[in-house]
This record gives sequence, structure tokens and C-alpha cells, in this order.
Amino acid sequence: MNTSRWVWLLGVAVLLTSLVGAGQLLHNARPVEAGPQDESSKKRSEAGLGVVCIGRYDIEGGMLPLAPMQQGAVTELFCYEGQAVKKGAPLVKVQDEAFIKQVAAAESAVKTAEAQVAEARQGLDRYPEVVAQQEAAVRGAEQKVAIASAKLKDVERFRNLSTPQANENELEQARGVVRLAETQLDAEQAKLREVQKSKPESKVEEALKNVDVRKAQVDQAREALGRCTLTAPQDGVVLRIEATVGSQFGPQSRTPALVFAPEGRRIVRVEIDQEFAGRVALNSAATIQDEANVGPVWQGKVIRVGDAFLPKRHGLQPEMISASSDTQVLEALVAIDPAPVMPKLNQRLRVSISAAHAVAAAR
Repeated sequence: MNTSRWVWLLGVAVLLTSLVGAGQLLHNARPVEAGPQDESSKKRSEAGLGVVCIGRYDIEGGMLPLAPMQQGAVTELFCYEGQAVKKGAPLVKVQDEAFIKQVAAAESAVKTAEAQVAEARQGLDRYPEVVAQQEAAVRGAEQKVAIASAKLKDVERFRNLSTPQANENELEQARGVVRLAETQLDAEQAKLREVQKSKPESKVEEALKNVDVRKAQVDQAREALGRCTLTAPQDGVVLRIEATVGSQFGPQSRTPALVFAPEGRRIVRVEIDQEFAGRVALNSAATIQDEANVGPVWQGKVIRVGDAFLPKRHGLQPEMISASSDTQVLEALVAIDPAPVMPKLNQRLRVSISAAHAVAAAR
């Protein structure tokens, strides 16, 4: 009987010890790594205790790899690494001699077209006079026809009176003069109709349209010339220069001329696996440190949580995602509170984000 009682008491003691140990394990459970971390730490963590993510210090709009829009060899560099530049500042220039010639040819064509406009307007000013002159020519031709016709009638009348003067040769000659006068009249009347049809107003309008076309060609040529010089798309800093004088750029170029950091809010861009996405909420507090757990520690909060699970970003440009990646992640942006020393762009950081339910409770 005493032995059974001792066995029973020993069993109760073991059970109590197990319960206390389990409670301590639950109380001391660590946040789970939300990136590709070791499986053991994931299994030891409880849901709702927050996440630890690997992120990258970035500009909200992303860094930009830039290259000249026109192909050719680099002839000039106007910047240096680390230089702060304003929007529109020249950075890199490629060969532009051919485009300068195109601009000059287009400008010359504009001058020719403008001369044609001036000539058409002079024609418009002279038009009434030209019409009047041609009308006078028609009247002169009509008078010649009338005179020749009267002469022919006299010859015919003399012939009918059997006068010696009116022989057959004179009669035929008079008829020829009439026909010639009538032909000249027809020609002058045709010229008058042509003058009346060729109104100078239409020529002026056509010349003006030609000027507009030539000016548009000048704009196109200047735009093509402008593309020979790479300029800063906005205020920012030149991070790295990949080009040098003589570097060739074209449709097949894969290396940018330089890497540019636009002015903008700097954030930590973190990627969260789907199984841990529910633990992250807007305004969640975050503690940030270098990935190697060295250096200063920064504080911040989640300022944006993505609306979709997408492949991981690829390269410098945020819009470039790896289509071949099967890993779908939720992206969140974490703002860092200002500090004397801030991370460097592209620095890999370890971000500990508080649990989503803690944010809800604080509200």
C-alpha cells in the first residue's frame, strides 16, 4: 500500500514538472524567420509571435540603371560617382555628328519652305494685276479676230462684185488671218481660265503646311540629337559609372551606363513567405540590424503591405521580377526612424516585425 502511494506521488510530480517546462517553452518562444531560414526555428515558434525577415535597404521607387537612348560610342562623361545632380543634368554623351547634320538639313528645309511662303504671298498680291493683264490679252485677241473678220468680209464682197482686186489668193489669205486670230484668242482665253483657277490662296496655304511639316522634322531631328545625351531623370545621386569614353551602346547592350539613385524616401524592402504573411500588419513595429547582426540597431515600422503574392524582385529595377521563380512572396516596406548613421543602399538587413495581433491590441 505504501509502495503504491509513493508511485502515485512520483507520477504527479513528473506531470507537474512537464507542465511547468512546457509553459516556459511557450513563454520563451522566439519569432519565426520569415525568409528562407532554418526549419527547426520555424517549428519551435508559435503563430502570432511576429516574424524575422531579410530585407534590403532601398529607395521606394527603386534605383535606376540608365543608358543613352541613342546607340553609339561614348564620347563624353559629365558626372562622377557619388555626385548629386539635378533633374535634366547631362550625364553621358554618345556620338552625335550624324544627328547634328540631320538637324542642319531640317533647318535648311524650313528656310526653303518659308521662302516658298513668301513667294506665294507675293503671287497673291500680284494676282489681281495678273488677271487684269490676261483679260486685256483676251480683249486684244478678240479685237484681232474682229479686224481679221472684217477684212475677210471686204475681200468676199469685192469678189462677189467681180473686182480684179478680189482674187482667190487674197480670199484664202484673209481666211487664214481670221483662223490665226481665232486660235490666238482661244489660247489667251485658256490662259485666263488657268489664271483664274490657280488662286494664290491655295498656294499660300500649301506653302504654310509645308513649313509646318519641315518644322516638325526639325523637332524630330533635335529630339534624336537630344537622345545622344543621357540626362538625369530627376534629382538624385550617381551611384556607379559603368561606361567610359569609347564604350559602345546599342540594342544588344546589357550593361547600363550608370546606376542612379533618385531622390525619394528610403525604406527596407522585405519579402515574406505566404505561411507567415498573416503575422505582418500595417504600422507593425520593426527592429532592424545588419544581416550579420553587427553594427547599429534601428527602429521603424511597416508602412506598406502588398496586395498580392508575386515572384521575388530581380535586378535593380523594382518592376523587373523573375518570371522563372516559383517562390511567391508578399512584399512589405519598412520605414526606418532617422538616426546619425543610416544603412547603405542595397545593404542586406535583418528585420524583426512585431506580431499583427499586438498592433491590433494597441489600437
